[in-house]
Amino acid sequence: MPLEPTDKLMEELQSRNCSKVTIATYVTRARIFIHWLDKPLHHAGIEDIRQFRLFLLKNEKEPKTINTYLAAVKFYYREILRRRIRIAGVRQKKKLPVVHTRETIDRMIASLNNPRHKLLLMLLYGSGLIVSEAVAAQSQDIDTERGILLVRQGKGRKDRLVCLSQRFVSYYTVLNPEKGYLFPGRHGHLCARSAEEIVAKAAKKVLGRPTFPHSLRASFVTHLLERGEGITHIQALLGHEHLETTEVMRHSASRTGDRRILENSVISLPKGEEVLQMGLFKNKAWQA
Repeated sequence: MPLEPTDKLMEELQSRNCSKVTIATYVTRARIFIHWLDKPLHHAGIEDIRQFRLFLLKNEKEPKTINTYLAAVKFYYREILRRRIRIAGVRQKKKLPVVHTRETIDRMIASLNNPRHKLLLMLLYGSGLIVSEAVAAQSQDIDTERGILLVRQGKGRKDRLVCLSQRFVSYYTVLNPEKGYLFPGRHGHLCARSAEEIVAKAAKKVLGRPTFPHSLRASFVTHLLERGEGITHIQALLGHEHLETTEVMRHSASRTGDRRILENSVISLPKGEEVLQMGLFKNKAWQA
């Protein structure tokens, strides 16, 4: 049985130990390009890829999404067909992350009836996790005495320790969940899309419009910066490889008085409360 054009691509990505998400994204994007192309890949040239880029733009795809398509296509040509393709990506709009006040996040959590859903928002905000890390959290990786969580193979496919808020620890202790995934789903743990829907639902109740889980991560960073935590300490918490990525959050924090970012005035965290991250932070307990 002949191999599909993307089978070799999948094998190449697997041999490089790429994450499942990366493999799925690249293979899906390449398949869509091949279907659109409607001719043998080795007959396609740079002009075909330019037209594909234009096709994506006309279909109102986000610049970030279009660039993942182009990355997948260029990888396929370079590594599978052994051809170098040079094509510029689409310029992305530079947007500051959405930041919520502490009061708004409190109301979002209170608006939810499901205890696990409340716990999910407490974890996303209180530990600054990305949604894929939060849904994969396991009870056996939580140390309530020390107030830390071991994130396994999180951002950058690395293990790291993150702090847990006092509110999360208290609520988690009352729930006393069984060993295993903290947010179980049909196929292991809750999927990221379901978590996004939970956050969007809470935001609609409070703000009248949806928001994404990443806004809770941005709020976590902003509130820490407002209370004087060092940028390199926050970088370690977030799992950012490059400080420049964390610096984007700093720019957001520097504009917290701007009503285009915050719904209302900022409620800064008390200076007396402190953050614990295995000795990295000058403070010791984080209330979120």
